[in-house]
Amino acid sequence: MLPALYLNIGGGLDVTFNQKDMVVITGAIKTNGSCKLTAGIYEICFVGLRDLLVFPINGYNKRIFKINKALCEKIELKKPLVKEDIIEPKIGSLVLAWDATWDGIIKEQFVGHIQEIQDSPGRETFYIILANNKSTRVCENLVLLLEY
Repeated sequence: MLPALYLNIGGGLDVTFNQKDMVVITGAIKTNGSCKLTAGIYEICFVGLRDLLVFPINGYNKRIFKINKALCEKIELKKPLVKEDIIEPKIGSLVLAWDATWDGIIKEQFVGHIQEIQDSPGRETFYIILANNKSTRVCENLVLLLEY
């Protein structure tokens, strides 16, 4: 495993870890001269003198393992966002929309203005976005607000 990346969230031996804290642990997959970094979020089960026993909070491999504290970055949770803190796009907002493959490669992206908001009860919210004289229907999860 590679040393933990500096994530500006605090870690190493000088940080106090507690049971139920969350940490980021990084690693790498090396093949034929290339190196792809990986990362996961883990919950601390037990705290030892130099090591932690951690459990992944997501993914398929749900086994507890031991790791040196110096390789962990503690995540300090901020106050949870409340609905009032979230700025929702409105008609006329400038947005970036995209479409990506399952492995995260962006197939298409465009910048445009919201013409219509389709928010039906029990369904996902969609935006009709006008870009390059073309209207496109896009799911709200694939839209980034640029200007309100």
